[in-house]
Amino acid sequence: LRTRELDAQLKRDLAETRLEHKILLLGAGGCGKSTIMKQMKAINNDEFTDSEIKEFTVIIRENLVNCCYLAAKASYELGYDLERKDIQALADYFRNLRKKDIDEIAEKGLEGDEVKEMIEKIDSFWHDKQIQEIVKRGNEYNLLESAVYFVEKVGANKILRTDYVPTHLDIVHSRRATEAITECTLVDTKNGSKIKIVDVGGQRDRRKKWIRCFDKVTLIVFVASLSEYNMVLEEDTTRNRLFESLDLFEGVTNMSWFRSTPIVLFLNKYDIFQQKIKEHDLPFTDYEGGSDPEAAFNYIRSHFEYIKMGIESQDDATMYVYPTVAVDKNNIEKIWHSVKDVILSKNMLDFGMSV
Repeated sequence: LRTRELDAQLKRDLAETRLEHKILLLGAGGCGKSTIMKQMKAINNDEFTDSEIKEFTVIIRENLVNCCYLAAKASYELGYDLERKDIQALADYFRNLRKKDIDEIAEKGLEGDEVKEMIEKIDSFWHDKQIQEIVKRGNEYNLLESAVYFVEKVGANKILRTDYVPTHLDIVHSRRATEAITECTLVDTKNGSKIKIVDVGGQRDRRKKWIRCFDKVTLIVFVASLSEYNMVLEEDTTRNRLFESLDLFEGVTNMSWFRSTPIVLFLNKYDIFQQKIKEHDLPFTDYEGGSDPEAAFNYIRSHFEYIKMGIESQDDATMYVYPTVAVDKNNIEKIWHSVKDVILSKNMLDFGMSV
């Protein structure tokens, strides 16, 4: 009787194990991991709570004002002599904003004459011809890639008001560095399986926390930003972001924990990349594809594939590569179905079943 009970328990445990999966979301800071996490919640019909929406509202206001602060600061650092005195005065105003000033605007929003004045300041400053030149050079001073979306498409007239409620698209465009480990569990209503997605901060000083999440990983999703090939790290302005992603990817694939773990590589921000490559060359001396987006994409992809092929592994873990646009829910949803197929294949192999 005791043996039958143990066998039954073992079968139940085995069944539960087959229905529980863990995805580790890795990548350098600013690559779009958190945006993908937000999209996963939406795909799973897991709505943001009121407190989360309030937090995103603060982040978006902060992003908006910071865009003007960074552009104003860059006008000095890049040596611009602003022609219009009123724009020079606005540049001085935004450049001299203190963090607590920005935090106060972000936290509460503005009302009455205050909001009208700030909207006018942002619109006048941002749309000046010389400031637009500086915005186009945003890669040189780490201007938020969603700057144009927030300032021009959504607008200060909406964002700064106290009654502003961000849309889903506003939320996925928002940016704040991930400080802590965040988790999201997706449940498949068809088969009852649970997929836990774990996102950890990508900045260098936060990577030491990664090891806490390495246990029982079913799949790694490594995210690298294509569009950041001509940008530098926020934490190290001498370091190219794409080179950092390549080195980080090599480090991850070299780890003994993941020798038999499938890797899905998201080459993210493909939409921005397609536009940027027309004006800015790749930072590789042997690249000969010019401004052709497909040639440039395949070249970058080949660097990641070369790293993966060079890793010695007894278990030849498979890698799957996708160009992604994290702010596009439909794009992520389509790719997510492919990712679930990878998990299913891994699950079948682990339990001795043919794929």
